[in-house]
Amino acid sequence: MCKSPSHTALGLCSPCEMEIPWMPEAHCVQCAIPLKPNECISSTTENILCARCLMQPPAFTHTLAACTYDAPLERWISSFKFHHQLHHMPLLAELWLHRCGTQAQEHRPDCIFPVPLHNRRLRWRGFNQALLLGKFISKAIDCPLETDLCLRTQPTPTQRLLTAGKRRKNLTQAFSVQKSVNGLHIALMDDVITTGATGHAVAKALLEAGAKQVDLWGIARVCL
Repeated sequence: MCKSPSHTALGLCSPCEMEIPWMPEAHCVQCAIPLKPNECISSTTENILCARCLMQPPAFTHTLAACTYDAPLERWISSFKFHHQLHHMPLLAELWLHRCGTQAQEHRPDCIFPVPLHNRRLRWRGFNQALLLGKFISKAIDCPLETDLCLRTQPTPTQRLLTAGKRRKNLTQAFSVQKSVNGLHIALMDDVITTGATGHAVAKALLEAGAKQVDLWGIARVCL
């Protein structure tokens, strides 16, 4: 972010706000991957699916992502997540609320659950970025926050350099549900959605434990 005085509702100057890579209207409602008009399976924006979700749907039902993972947003997220610049967090959450808050209220879950980190990763990083975002958004939309529905029981290698297939394999049986989730509609909160493998693994564990529906919420979606 630049140091110019703020002039917009998001607390940014107008040039910075114009650079935000908002999620385009044409995107898959299940995984949020942006789509070209000829890639849209359905004719309505409410039901657009990509070919991958149509053929091999993930465990989560809907995805709400505010932006694509492009500049300048990728720099803000990286600074927040890897360089302890926590002052970026409120803006990232506000971007999500600005773009996705109304839809979240229309399809309101029973609770928000931040994607958990393994204890080893948590000690190394010092905080769970999904938890900080989840707390902010939970308060803003008055939706309960659950922090211990599920644990990450396996210290899997970082996902950043893995292919989609290896990401799913990497996360097999990595999560263990700790509390009753029977009949719950749960929103998983994360910062960046890359392939959706982490969201799929957590959602699968929750559904197998009795959850009614699991959605995925993220600040940004990587365009693969």
